[in-house]
Amino acid sequence: MKFSPLVFSTGILFSVLLSACSTSADIGHPVKPDMPAAFRQTEASGAAWDGPWWTSFGDPQLSALVEHAIVSNHDVRLALQRVKQARASEVRSDSTLWPTISANGNYINNKTGLPDAVKQSVPDIQSEGVGLGLSWEVDVFGGNRATARAAGHDATATEYEVAGAQLLTASEVARYYFVWRAAQDKRAVLEQLLKVQQQTQKHHEHRRDEGLEAALTSDNAQAETARIQAQLAPVRTLIVASEQHLATLLGTRDMSLLQVDTQAKQAPAWGNIPGIAAGQPSELLWRRPDLLAAESRLRAEGERVESALAQRWPKFFLSALIGSQNLSLNGVMNAPSRLSNILAAFAMPIFDAGGITASIDQQKSVRESAWLRYDQAALRALEEVETSLARLHNEQDDIDRATQQLAIRETNLRRADTMLSEGEMSQFSWLDMQRAELQSRLTVIDAREMRALAAVQLYQALGGGWRATGVAPAASTQHTHQS
Repeated sequence: MKFSPLVFSTGILFSVLLSACSTSADIGHPVKPDMPAAFRQTEASGAAWDGPWWTSFGDPQLSALVEHAIVSNHDVRLALQRVKQARASEVRSDSTLWPTISANGNYINNKTGLPDAVKQSVPDIQSEGVGLGLSWEVDVFGGNRATARAAGHDATATEYEVAGAQLLTASEVARYYFVWRAAQDKRAVLEQLLKVQQQTQKHHEHRRDEGLEAALTSDNAQAETARIQAQLAPVRTLIVASEQHLATLLGTRDMSLLQVDTQAKQAPAWGNIPGIAAGQPSELLWRRPDLLAAESRLRAEGERVESALAQRWPKFFLSALIGSQNLSLNGVMNAPSRLSNILAAFAMPIFDAGGITASIDQQKSVRESAWLRYDQAALRALEEVETSLARLHNEQDDIDRATQQLAIRETNLRRADTMLSEGEMSQFSWLDMQRAELQSRLTVIDAREMRALAAVQLYQALGGGWRATGVAPAASTQHTHQS
């Protein structure tokens, strides 16, 4: 058997380059950002919560709204569509690693219409054939495999982004739910306060008419009534606006989901804020969806660097065609014939004016940018948790002070009721005590609302709260993100 010099040289070159591919850099595993050993702020008290974080508030209506939203919210549904698109892209990238096989067929019936004497030179032709074709780029140096792995990491990132969309949606639902509930409680207290103030105003006007008080006193009482009425207007607007925004988050036009059961024996304990254990900063890297997505994006860009490096080496192609054909000339059928065609080829860059090198440098810069975004996201995660911990701690102090003040004024009002019934206190003084107690209730509602919002913010910053049953993934192989 004889080999042409070209085939022999190609085989030698193939062997040399195949051995060289083993030196390709392993760049698919980035180093995780450095994280401190502990949070600077004192952690909130409380045990790890095993279950969806919104259930820790002990409010069935809140849980029902969140669970509806994380399925029906449009941002979540759009994120799910991006997962489908990314997984389809992954399948398409994987398909390049395999041969493409196609079925071929043809039928020809060419009648010249010439006299029989002429048809000996220009015959009528009837032909039919079938066959199978194969084409394949043999991925010797792994460029296509790296591209396929990059598509897989991209798809994984979109799945984490779905979790991120669900976390954001759940947090927004909880946030606006607490604003909505607090506004309803404020409206109820302000309406009571307005009634008390209107009684006070009538008493002052009666004393003014009898000449027992100056007009200035009744005017001040009237101004205070107007001030409370002015407070009520934005609260009523806030209730409607919160309901509409919640409906948007829920992806529904059915406002019945937002009805409060006024006949319930026990109102939802929206002010029951659980203690939250923050865990360790390093756990943010496997609990926060945005950090997990950023890491997957970084891995994808690392694979694309490897794909770009593979462009320096030759590409190998294989194609084949196998089939059979029947041929008839001037009505005379020839014996069936078998067809086969096999082609092997390669293409190797020799001179491209630096194009491949520029593509490699560009992709390395893209990977470095992905690393910086990953590190930046980790820094922001730390910032959000530290700020949320501090806010939750301070809001707890505020609610403790507000609750203590309310307890004192409730005690004083009970004493005032007794003194009023025994004639030891005037109606004016009793109304003043009642107004003070209602003002303290407003302060407590504000404090409870702020602490609830701080707890939601902390849960969101922690990536959805502490997962008692979660297990951190094994540490990846450590390679520098620079190369």
